[in-house]
Amino acid sequence: MVTGRVAVRGGQLVIQADLIRVADGSQIWGNQYSRPMNDLLAVQDALTRLEQVNAGAARIVECRIFAGMTIEETAAALDRSPATVKRHWTVASAWLARELEGNSHA
Repeated sequence: MVTGRVAVRGGQLVIQADLIRVADGSQIWGNQYSRPMNDLLAVQDALTRLEQVNAGAARIVECRIFAGMTIEETAAALDRSPATVKRHWTVASAWLARELEGNSHA
């Protein structure tokens, strides 16, 4: 399960993301990210739209983008094969790129 906290500091959106093992509640991984707020809000909006289309792909994107996990780490965390994660990541990242490109011209 992915958990986290969000704060705004000086125009930066600060995100603390943690990957928690559901079976025992132990932390598998954790990290903090700070990015310009506008960039991350656009990604989050696009991710919300992706979740409506393909929730599984959205979970993969969360692991890859927000948690910085590799294909193998994502596969292990989500109990999927690396091939499945790689396939969904390829499609989802292209979908998100198209969404964000369209968003930048709005």
